[in-house]
Amino acid sequence: MSDRAVDNLYTGTFEVEEIYEDDDPKLRVCKKLKSHSKFIPVTKFIKKHLPIRYRNYDVLNLIKSQAELTVFLRITKVSEDRPELYPGTCYNYPSHEHKGKNKLRNGSGVVCKVVRYAEKDNKTCPCEKCKTSSTPRKEWGEINVFTATHVVYDETERKHTQVYFFRDSKEVDSTQGVSICAEQLVRLNVEKDWCRINCYTHNDKLLHRLDKALRSFERYCQIVEDRYKQTPGLHKLTVVVSHPHGDYKKVSIGQWRDKTRKSRFGDHRYTYDTVTCPGSSGAYVYILGVASSRMTTCIRGVMSWG
Repeated sequence: MSDRAVDNLYTGTFEVEEIYEDDDPKLRVCKKLKSHSKFIPVTKFIKKHLPIRYRNYDVLNLIKSQAELTVFLRITKVSEDRPELYPGTCYNYPSHEHKGKNKLRNGSGVVCKVVRYAEKDNKTCPCEKCKTSSTPRKEWGEINVFTATHVVYDETERKHTQVYFFRDSKEVDSTQGVSICAEQLVRLNVEKDWCRINCYTHNDKLLHRLDKALRSFERYCQIVEDRYKQTPGLHKLTVVVSHPHGDYKKVSIGQWRDKTRKSRFGDHRYTYDTVTCPGSSGAYVYILGVASSRMTTCIRGVMSWG
């Protein structure tokens, strides 16, 4: 299995899954088929799946929180403005050959921030429904989602993006799953391959659950970092939670293999062996000892490493 690279801590190969109209899933053969057994369904992920030295409830709860914040993205349009080449390289940019076409693509993302507004804040909801309503809601929330720009490139693609929460299994999806339109592309950086999109909702139960998961992740991130900080050179745990092949949420466990300094500002490139597949692009990568407790980074694109 070839290693993937992490640039500024969180970069991987371009792994958006493209679906053709005449595509038969039975005939679709993944180049990483042999690695599929390393994907663990999030609903079945337990302590025994962790390497022995990390087999404790603090690490388990951190990953469970990371999984709760992972989202599935479905995009149905390819922007006319996608470049032919990745900036500064001679490598083809993903999906550029389908510019302007209606084409289904799958990716992943992560919730990085939740803001809840109450009546007292006197701020009306900016969602499309409220924009045209004579009585726009004043109790609503904003959900920030991070992903890669090769997943959602610009405003054109944002308008054709649906965000799915808690798509953990068939049973969970049918009873707890929620989907929302991506309503605003707030920031993007094509060169560094990341973007942030906003979703607006009146679903307070959803907002509460995501806010709780963010607080849980921040708490356990700190606990785990403190637990292992005395022996930093020994720990290379790398965790990805994503939606490979647009499937229900999966956890993959591995470790980083190599670290090279990128700049005088302390940025590094990590290579890791944690398994990913088409559909994993945009997911958050947790690396013990170097990860931030803030969900503001994701799997980004590089060409080929290892």
